[in-house]
Amino acid sequence: MSLHVYSYTDGSEQKSFTLQGNFLRGSKLLAGDKVIQLTPPVKWYEIAMSVVIFVLIIVWGNSVALCSIVPVVGGAIGGAISGVFMVFNLLIIKRIKNIWLKALVSIGMCAACFAVCMLIGFAIGAVVW
Repeated sequence: MSLHVYSYTDGSEQKSFTLQGNFLRGSKLLAGDKVIQLTPPVKWYEIAMSVVIFVLIIVWGNSVALCSIVPVVGGAIGGAISGVFMVFNLLIIKRIKNIWLKALVSIGMCAACFAVCMLIGFAIGAVVW
């Protein structure tokens, strides 16, 4: 967790402020005995919406039966691609207030990730066959 302490002198009185937190846990400003929440922490369902992208690609890409239907790259390549989409999804939906819009963005990111991994899967299949 990031912790930054700032202080200044107001006449003869010295005041200190502490800024703590990060993107996931939210940030707070501690001013004396006051605690001011600057950004909210990530909610559990925002993390779940983002992890679904990763899990879908890893499970689909490593299942022979599912890849016979639609080839999707899995393993390290699929994991890296879905990990990037997962992080981008979390960065985007944390800033959105409406829960339904968060769900739509997450579904769109999942579809985009699936499309990228599917195109790579088809490309690998075309080279191999």
